[in-house]
Amino acid sequence: MLRSREVDFLAIWNGRVNEVKTSGEAVDYSFDGALLSHDCLIVPKGAPNKALAMKLIAEIIKPQSQATLATLIPYSPVNAKAYDLPIITSALAARLPTSPQNIDKVVAVSPEWWVKNQEAVRQRFALFLAN
Repeated sequence: MLRSREVDFLAIWNGRVNEVKTSGEAVDYSFDGALLSHDCLIVPKGAPNKALAMKLIAEIIKPQSQATLATLIPYSPVNAKAYDLPIITSALAARLPTSPQNIDKVVAVSPEWWVKNQEAVRQRFALFLAN
C-alpha cells in the first residue's frame, strides 16, 4: 500500500516500512506515540527437548544475538545490553524503537490493562462503529 501510494499514513511495524524505505521509496516513519508491544518465547509443558529449547532461548536473548538480529531486520533487541555493543551503530539505533534516543517516544502496551478493560473497550468501539 505504501509502494502503490494507496495510503498516505499507516500504522505498521518499523521493520516492514524500513524495507520499503531502503528500497528507494519516498517514505519515512517516526516513533512518536508508537505502540510498543510484547512477545514471548515459550517451551510448552512436557516438551521432549526442554533442556535444548531452554539453551536455544538463552542463546537467542544474549546481547550479541539480539544486536546481530537487529542488523538483519530493525526490530528492537529484547536485551537492552545489546545497545552497549558496537554491532548496533548510531544509524541503526535511530531506526529502533527502544534505543536510548527513541524509548521516550513510545508507549508500552499494557496486557494487564487490556485484560481488565477489554469488554468496556469493545462496547465503546461498537458504539463508535454504530455512529
